[in-house]
Amino acid sequence: DGQPFANSPEYILRKSHEVLKAKTGLSFEVMGELEYYIISEQDTLFEAVDQRGYHESSPFCKWEKLRTEAMQAIARCGGFIKYGHSEVGNFTESGLSYEQNEIEFTPVKLEDAADQLMIANGFCVHWPTNTGSPSPLHPRSPPARQAAACTCTPA
Repeated sequence: DGQPFANSPEYILRKSHEVLKAKTGLSFEVMGELEYYIISEQDTLFEAVDQRGYHESSPFCKWEKLRTEAMQAIARCGGFIKYGHSEVGNFTESGLSYEQNEIEFTPVKLEDAADQLMIANGFCVHWPTNTGSPSPLHPRSPPARQAAACTCTPA
């Protein structure tokens, strides 16, 4: 019938924001961030120290260029990006390097933040296939590290 599905997350979010505006006269602006791991073969040259690397740059941050390319592509798709950087959750295990990165967005209207994060998340999930990059954005790390792993997911 052309009406939004009443139980869809998008509809609930929009309706909640309308109620907030009607009751308070205020609009809710939020920002989101994508945090993800890039998983690749271990490179012992300029190796990042486990659980270190916050705002690290090349050559210690091996996937800085990939993050920059992803940020440019997300911006071309309408994402309003504040900045991107390496995160502290780096570790190596079984010959693989797990490099944590983050892309942070600027504050925007609630509905727009949700939309841009979903678009960016979808883009990030498909980025390796489109570029021939290593296997980043893995949903889980090895069992011993599961609590520390994350995917390219809205925060």
